[in-house]
Amino acid sequence: MTDIVLLEMHDLRLVHSVLVDLFRDDPEPMPEWSEADRALLETLCGCTEVRAFGRSKYPELHEKAAKLFYSGVKLHASPNGNKRFGVVVAMVFLLKNGHALKVRPGELVDLATRVANADPHQRETKPDRVIKLLGEAFEGLLVSAPTGSEQEP
Repeated sequence: MTDIVLLEMHDLRLVHSVLVDLFRDDPEPMPEWSEADRALLETLCGCTEVRAFGRSKYPELHEKAAKLFYSGVKLHASPNGNKRFGVVVAMVFLLKNGHALKVRPGELVDLATRVANADPHQRETKPDRVIKLLGEAFEGLLVSAPTGSEQEP
């Protein structure tokens, strides 16, 4: 099994910087990095490394991506843009590990909105259940990411 490359704070800052630039003129711009809660960002960096009884709670790539997606959306590290941030953080994580998700345009935005609206106190939408369902969906959508040497026809 190949070692999974985890995200670090500099990865989150890069994602955030790209989103700030991309949405600068948007009616709902991404707040500046200085407005983000550093403690929550550090929590996001380490959220995939939860261990219980000597075992990783999220051992597989798709499970870690699902946890990052969910946590990026739900932690609210920034005053705005958390759904965008959660989507891109999970995608960058997968790309760093040589994979991507094969999805239709808008599919991840819809999924992020559903995660954001999920009530963590309801049985059907408890965090562990949602993360498990996300992981199962991600596993079915996972594909190898094209390398820089591969050309589209």
